[in-house]
Amino acid sequence: MRYLNLLIIIFFASPSFGKEFTTNSVHVKDAPDWVTQRVIERVSEKIENKLEWKTRRVPVIWHVSHDSFSKTHSLGPLAAAVTIKSKDKSEIHMGPEVTKNNYAEVYGHELVHVIFHQKYQGAIPDWLEEGFANYYSRKNKLDLNKLNNKKLPSDVTQMGHPYKKGKSDIRLHYQVSQALVEMLDDRCELDKLIRLSVRRQIETYIKRTCEIDDINKAFKNWLKKKALKAAHKEKTKNYRLVVEEVVSDLHIPWGFEFLNANTMLINEKNGQLSIYDLKKQKKTKLSGGPKVTEKGQGGSMDVKKHPKYPEEPWIYITYVAPLEKKLTTHLGRFKIQGQQVKEFQKLLSAKGGTDTSRHFGSRIAFDRENYVYFSVGDRGHRPNGQDLSTHAGSIMRLHADGQVPKDNPFVGKKGALPEIWSYGHRNPQGLVFDSRKGLLWSIEHGPRGGDEINLIEKGKNYGWPTISFGKEYWGPVAVGEDTHKKGMEQPVHYYVPSIAPCGLAVYYGDAFPEWNGSLLSGALKLTHLNRVEVKDKKFVSEDRLLQDMSQRIRHVKVGPEGHVYFSTDSGFIYRIRPS
Repeated sequence: MRYLNLLIIIFFASPSFGKEFTTNSVHVKDAPDWVTQRVIERVSEKIENKLEWKTRRVPVIWHVSHDSFSKTHSLGPLAAAVTIKSKDKSEIHMGPEVTKNNYAEVYGHELVHVIFHQKYQGAIPDWLEEGFANYYSRKNKLDLNKLNNKKLPSDVTQMGHPYKKGKSDIRLHYQVSQALVEMLDDRCELDKLIRLSVRRQIETYIKRTCEIDDINKAFKNWLKKKALKAAHKEKTKNYRLVVEEVVSDLHIPWGFEFLNANTMLINEKNGQLSIYDLKKQKKTKLSGGPKVTEKGQGGSMDVKKHPKYPEEPWIYITYVAPLEKKLTTHLGRFKIQGQQVKEFQKLLSAKGGTDTSRHFGSRIAFDRENYVYFSVGDRGHRPNGQDLSTHAGSIMRLHADGQVPKDNPFVGKKGALPEIWSYGHRNPQGLVFDSRKGLLWSIEHGPRGGDEINLIEKGKNYGWPTISFGKEYWGPVAVGEDTHKKGMEQPVHYYVPSIAPCGLAVYYGDAFPEWNGSLLSGALKLTHLNRVEVKDKKFVSEDRLLQDMSQRIRHVKVGPEGHVYFSTDSGFIYRIRPS
């Protein structure tokens, strides 16, 4: 009876098809009952007024079934509507996915194609026609921040039709074509652009009148500025934040470090090290760095200067490279002389390499006594977390020269590696030492949920994979035995669902005094800057900042002046200051 009632509801709720009527512009056939003459005329008038053209009795045919609709075109099952053009006429076919909620955009989009065909007979370039169809029919504004983070084709005017040539990201196609016309609308007169396009003079017009020599370069720069402008201000409980671009055109800036108030060292995931002059806004590439394997989550990761820099001119780096034909995390150090990396020393190659390309860690921190700590993930093999005979799934502690401190917790313990300071970690990609309070903090990825902030202490076991607040990727099944177990540490704070944390800083400064003592982390999955207030080693509150920027934040640092800097996977480093 339950299923019979459902069928009755569907039968009576489904719209009936078959309505037919004629407006000044179109002849509608087989339409659902909610389609009226006024519904159609409202969209037709909007598009016709923008393009200064009266449509000539175009058939608009609705299809109740996918089988019927698919016979009209060869664009595949994702097409919602299609315009069929011939020399003498054109007609619009509306598929069964067109509803009362989306008909205005879908019909408006197809009507633009009809008008361009009637008025210009195919003389408009495809990219421009598609852009106009999206620009004039869409009722929602583009999220230029998200679009700015997408990987764009090298030539955005050659994208072709979104349903042809096996295009997988149809939404990206529509967004790019719409944004192109939006850019041109900022720089040119669109009606003149169309007229000159017909006379094959569009390239000349774009160069001379719009002052665009390279449309691809201009588009990316325009998109970057629009995205930054759209997100450059945000109001929080205590502050109005201003976000400013510092560096661009980087390849996933995994780590960066302030060598002094005006000089930043940048470490890109592909192994490129660079010096950036903040005053001159000039980037200088360094040569001679370690050989890095960039694969999956692996590559060149963190960089950290010695606490007594420049008296001790060492820079510390973690990176991925093979060890006995298995990929693992390495800790090294070097000096900078001019534009070169010099005196490179490998301090430790983590034991526990695997064939996977995930869970390498890694971040670096120094404590008050200048001991160096660095993290390594479990390398995609869960048992490593509880195995003291491997470095994987652990945080290591060394002297600055790479020697093992005699007071490390597992020195002299059979079956345990002496470099290990703490273990039971899944993939710590944030590590920071609070020098004012003498506390070492880490933040690590959980599986599906269960990201953790941990207070790292000597010899402690942080539980992975025996205890966890996360679930399996393949289903709603908890990972591990439980969330608590005797002898295993509890996180100070955990995240469900996961934010995918990366990078960790503790804030002290005059720019944001209300944040003093807070932990700042990037979020890759949920794309924000995460601020956690802690007091007496306990969680107090959490704040999620810059969510509208939609940036995968990879690393966070506090600058010498007290401003907050963060890097993104889209290749930028930004600065946050109070308004």
